Amino acid sequence: MPNAGGLDIFIGEAEWRDRGVGTSVVRQFIAEKVFMLPGVETCIIDPDPANKRAIRSYEKAGFEYVKSYYSEQNKMNVYLMRQERGQR
Repeated sequence: MPNAGGLDIFIGEAEWRDRGVGTSVVRQFIAEKVFMLPGVETCIIDPDPANKRAIRSYEKAGFEYVKSYYSEQNKMNVYLMRQERGQR
């Protein structure tokens, strides 16, 4: 995707799950880092399709589903999501 930035996040500590921390961190990072980069109009993220908790968090942070596909390069299923600048 032209003019796109990417995001990868991992919250592994169980006591921090289901508290909205991931959603809050993603929102802030997107606003303060990703969309502050010149020319970046889209942010993409590709959580594990089985990680429903992460997908829901990204939806709450403003990401929308784009498509699912199998990546031959990475030998894995991909659940692609995106957020456009100014969307939320």
